[in-house]
Amino acid sequence: MNTANETTIIESSASSFRMSVQKDIKLQEDKNTALLEATVYQKNGSFVKSGYYLFKALDKHNKPVKTVNVDEFKDTVDFFFASLLDIEYYVKSIPKESSLCFPELKTFKF
Repeated sequence: MNTANETTIIESSASSFRMSVQKDIKLQEDKNTALLEATVYQKNGSFVKSGYYLFKALDKHNKPVKTVNVDEFKDTVDFFFASLLDIEYYVKSIPKESSLCFPELKTFKF
């Protein structure tokens, strides 16, 4: 996954959880979709931002879903970075545009 707007689908073999991953795309508000975002950093004397990923929870037909098990969603994002990309430094958050972000929150970082 190297280019912007390329979509990758990740599916958990232990459950029916699926998510799409897109790199460096502009986030649009969608309160009907469970979203997570992650900012990736490289260590170069200090931590320097090197990328942004958007994760959308999907059903078995690859349609966005509104509610998910947040822990399973986070774990799948961790798997994506650790196992598929071998990235150590990233910050996950629920964007305010996500169905998972309550109106009183601006953002939520893990």
